[in-house]
Amino acid sequence: MDQSLDFRVQRTYRLLINSLMDLLREKCFDEISVAELCDRAMIRRATFYKHFADKYELFAFAVRELMRQFAQENQIVRNQKHPKTFYAAMIDRSLQFLEQHADVFSSVIKSRHAQILMDILSEEIERDVLIHLKADAANGAILPAKAELLATVMTGALIYTMRWWIVHDMKMPRAELIRVYTSLVRIE
Repeated sequence: MDQSLDFRVQRTYRLLINSLMDLLREKCFDEISVAELCDRAMIRRATFYKHFADKYELFAFAVRELMRQFAQENQIVRNQKHPKTFYAAMIDRSLQFLEQHADVFSSVIKSRHAQILMDILSEEIERDVLIHLKADAANGAILPAKAELLATVMTGALIYTMRWWIVHDMKMPRAELIRVYTSLVRIE
């Protein structure tokens, strides 16, 4: 979380994210109301609306924050000579994150608004992938397509791989999923 934010704002964000995650473990996203989020977080609805337009905006913020926190705790060492290793580590990190929050992702997938929620998740991942692809290209990596297109393709593959893995109860070993995914990515 942005440490430059006022402590009270950080606390409000943390309470809302925790409340959202707890509620997603209990029920489908569709069934969660802003009032319920506020009650669980012990904040007023006016405070919620001061920071977020709706629960979708909170979801997007929570995804960004959880991804940032997870990435910070699980740093990937970049190898400039072998950029593909970064993307293998990225999918491994994403699958680890998914394992830790499988109940939440399962709830999201079951939502009537699953596509909207998956789009929010995709946008956040794609933004991160694009930053890394551009950095790799600047360092001499040969990309098989424009970085923007490649980021979209890689993100789509990752999102649908994650979705497939959840729907199939994570039966395929993570290492096998990583092997399949990285065999499709052609970055030299």
